[in-house]
Amino acid sequence: MLIPVLQELKAQGCRISVLGLTTAIDPLQAAGFEPLGFRHLLTAEDERAYEHGIRLAEEMQANGNPVPLEETIAYLGLSYTDLEERFGTENAEQQYRTQGRRAFLPLNPLRRAFDQMKPDVLLTTNSPRAELASVKVARERGIPSVSMVSLFGLQIADIIA
Repeated sequence: MLIPVLQELKAQGCRISVLGLTTAIDPLQAAGFEPLGFRHLLTAEDERAYEHGIRLAEEMQANGNPVPLEETIAYLGLSYTDLEERFGTENAEQQYRTQGRRAFLPLNPLRRAFDQMKPDVLLTTNSPRAELASVKVARERGIPSVSMVSLFGLQIADIIA
């Protein structure tokens, strides 16, 4: 949904930096962009995040996860560590046990991405978790944001029901 908009902005001379999270990486690369992913946000100090990522990725990879293992480890590890930092170890464990990835709102990893990319504006989808976190970080920093909403899925749901 964002690729045609990004291509038009690029054609108009805008500098485009793309954070392609998990499943968006391949389509963005196919469209000629070089997206950063969660794996680009990992640093040498992120040992705990890496360990959490490996532990949590084992079950996802066993279920046929199409996302590259390195990206899965980084996403899960950074997101889980963020959950721990915001709610404490026990609360994070309980939230992840009951909600799975729905418990994630990776604010600190997205702050790190904003520090690297230094965006003037945020263009995102309305997908949950990282996209919502990016809108919240943009708001914290006074950066305008535009969220594109796809209603196609809602229309299909109405037709099927």
